[in-house]
Amino acid sequence: MKKKKLTNSEKIYTSPTKTMKTSSKELTAGSAVTGKFQVIEELGRGGMGIVYKAEDTRLKRTVALKFLPPELTRDKDAKDRFIQEAQAASALDHANICTIHEIDETEDGQTFICMAYYEGGTLKDKIKKAPLETQEALDITIQVAQGLSKVHKQGILHRDIKPANIMITSDGAAKIVDFGLAKLAGQARLTRTGTTMGTVVYMSPEQTRGDEVDQRTDIWSLGVMLYEMLSGQLPFKGEHEQAVVYSILNKEPKPVTALRKQLPAALEQIISKALSKDPQSRYSEMSEFLKDLQQVQKTPETVTLPPVAVRARPRLRKWVASPILWGLISVLVVIIVSLLLFYPVGAIPFEEGDWIIITDFENLTGEEVFDKSLNTALSVSIEQSRYLNVLPRRRIDEALRRMKKEDVEHIDEATGREIAEREGIKVIVVPSISRVGDTYALTGVVGNPTTGKSYRSELVRSPSKNEVLYALDELSEKIRQDLGETLASISQQSKPLAEVTTSSLEALKQYSLGIENHRKLKFEEAKVFYENALRIDPAFTSAKGSLGQLNFEKFDREEGKRLLEEAVKEVDGLTDREKYGILAFHAVSVKKKPEEAINHLKALSALYPDFSPAHNNMGFYYQQMGRFEDAVIEFKEALRIDPYLMLTYSNLVNLYIYQLGDLNSALEWCKRQLSYDDKQIWAYNSLAWIYLGKDDLEKAKAACEKAVEINPNFVMGLFSLGHTCRLQGRYEEALRPLKKILEINPAEPYAAYHVGNLYQLMGDDKSARPYFEKYHKQAEIWVQENPDHAYSLITLGLALTRLGQKKQGWATGQKGMELEPEGHFGNAQLLSVQGKIQEAIDQLEQLVENGYSNYVWIKIHPDFQPLYDEPRFKELICKGLKQ
Repeated sequence: MKKKKLTNSEKIYTSPTKTMKTSSKELTAGSAVTGKFQVIEELGRGGMGIVYKAEDTRLKRTVALKFLPPELTRDKDAKDRFIQEAQAASALDHANICTIHEIDETEDGQTFICMAYYEGGTLKDKIKKAPLETQEALDITIQVAQGLSKVHKQGILHRDIKPANIMITSDGAAKIVDFGLAKLAGQARLTRTGTTMGTVVYMSPEQTRGDEVDQRTDIWSLGVMLYEMLSGQLPFKGEHEQAVVYSILNKEPKPVTALRKQLPAALEQIISKALSKDPQSRYSEMSEFLKDLQQVQKTPETVTLPPVAVRARPRLRKWVASPILWGLISVLVVIIVSLLLFYPVGAIPFEEGDWIIITDFENLTGEEVFDKSLNTALSVSIEQSRYLNVLPRRRIDEALRRMKKEDVEHIDEATGREIAEREGIKVIVVPSISRVGDTYALTGVVGNPTTGKSYRSELVRSPSKNEVLYALDELSEKIRQDLGETLASISQQSKPLAEVTTSSLEALKQYSLGIENHRKLKFEEAKVFYENALRIDPAFTSAKGSLGQLNFEKFDREEGKRLLEEAVKEVDGLTDREKYGILAFHAVSVKKKPEEAINHLKALSALYPDFSPAHNNMGFYYQQMGRFEDAVIEFKEALRIDPYLMLTYSNLVNLYIYQLGDLNSALEWCKRQLSYDDKQIWAYNSLAWIYLGKDDLEKAKAACEKAVEINPNFVMGLFSLGHTCRLQGRYEEALRPLKKILEINPAEPYAAYHVGNLYQLMGDDKSARPYFEKYHKQAEIWVQENPDHAYSLITLGLALTRLGQKKQGWATGQKGMELEPEGHFGNAQLLSVQGKIQEAIDQLEQLVENGYSNYVWIKIHPDFQPLYDEPRFKELICKGLKQ
């Protein structure tokens, strides 16, 4: 059915989001419903169902029929609770509450609500046009508050107050609709992927966390609505649902008076109190909220309200003035001071966002199952915190390398303290486990890594081995509290270890060994350990996701895809770090949707802003999409958080060299990378290419030599050294690294081709011939394997041309050019070697017009040597490289 476009004078019962089908039979004008109603027209569709204008044929009145989506009524208990609440709401007689006439079902089981029909439109549509005048916004808010105050007194909550659920009739009356639907929808969402953005932005903090709510959640939502009516903006925003939730939980909105001048100061105070994240600091009842609103409405410029922070309820004010209270406080102060004198604990120098290092568990039980497994478990538990940051194991490994302790496997307290001092970390956590009889004791000492002084020592006990992970959850909670995190925050952000990992310690140990080997690039070993973990616990989602990624990238792509598909279905049971990581990898690798992957990583970085891998991966995906400036931003943010991310440096430097042609920026970041690790052979190779692009051949040669000094068998470094020496005219010297490549791999065709080219430049065709014949033989194999592959034909044409068969080489290469006219790089190679100089440059100009950006390779390629002195060639390179 085509959706009807409504005018301002018509009744609108819509939440115009997505179109959905709610019944098996579409209703049209004239359709009968339960023999009582006759449909006049469809009014609109939204996330909560389809609304029709209809005639009550018995009472001869116009009504609105709202058909609920099947998923909202599929659960019988939820449906019964909804009906009870809607029935209670229908009994209310209030000018600001939409009248519910009845609830019924069609013959095919579709639930619908029969409501009063009003002429007018939604508040949502009204706000869209422009912010409201102050008095109009106050009038609407007061009307809604009056309606809610009435229903709250009956023990009913709305839970979904938003502009789309407020009707503004043609005579200016505000009507609240959709009572009870929010709660019903909440039940249905347990089996869905999420809510709609339109609902989330009005949710209270306790509602987003899934906590129990009371009328203060409706007060919050009404406060958001008032803010929006006055400013035209939402107080809590984000590009996606998770970012909005993060904003609601963690950010303070811009004062509404900063967005709209001349608003009464008291109105700003009212909104601030209504939007207090702590429900205890919010208005406790709608009647209190309503009273302040009415006071401001009457005397907007003169009214002064008590500051929100000190506004006490009458009973509390009485106690504050009480001598008894102050006497008790005095006694309490004496007691506290005495305790501090005799039992000094010291303040922990820790602030939100600071980093800690956790050493490996000291296992005093003699039971090997606790080795490795508890390290992973404690890190997973504490890393769920958004209050603190845990130094990752990769960063610890990097510190050990710089300390020349690469062989250290177990991070004890002494080693941990040394790493902490090097990394500027102020707090160290030293855990241990011991056993007496069947009881296990887990301790965590929170200390100062510089002095070795202990700030706190926590102890928890487990009555059996099977309950150790539950005790570890408790230990994690205590440590987080010691560092200043609130209990509410811990409760909100933490899932039990047995749920997010596995209840099997043996499976957890195998998984931990898999992670360790994966991190060390021992992929075969990691695969075995991940498989062992899944064999022990087939429901171990983290292991499934890790094995899926490893298989997809290194071993069996189809098996990896299968495992990832399973893991994605189970991600809601994981920690947020693991959840969004798996979703992002699945989106970009399996679904081939990098934009979707980026959205998952944005959600992750909104929750954990200092999680550097999220930014690195976003940068990599942006780079794949050709969004290079966005990639630069994310790579730099990753390196701001963690300056030892060598892969991120390589990504950023390569981006500057090969995509953006910005050699100065590439040089700056390459030097920075080497300042953190002067043994990075790829960084030296990149440095060589930067200097080749800048025509500083001596520095390019020194960088190549440094890379080859670190690893004499580094093939790319040997290639770069050969090219650099050739460009210097040191042909004899250039032969050595290229011949070294052929010693390492005699079948390497490109090294043979470049050796042959060097001999030709030296005028020694006889020495060049066997190398070109080697390349010619490989080119013939390529053509035989794929006779229609354009570049294979061009390589054969190059080989024949180099062997002196210029005419035959041209004929062969032309076939390749005809097969793929857009293969401009290969076409330019052939034309250049054939001596067709200007035509070769034409191809290169087409190449860069089509987006090719590796100007350094064009500049130094041996096949383009005949073009080096051509003005057009030089101009092409100058335009592409920023030096």
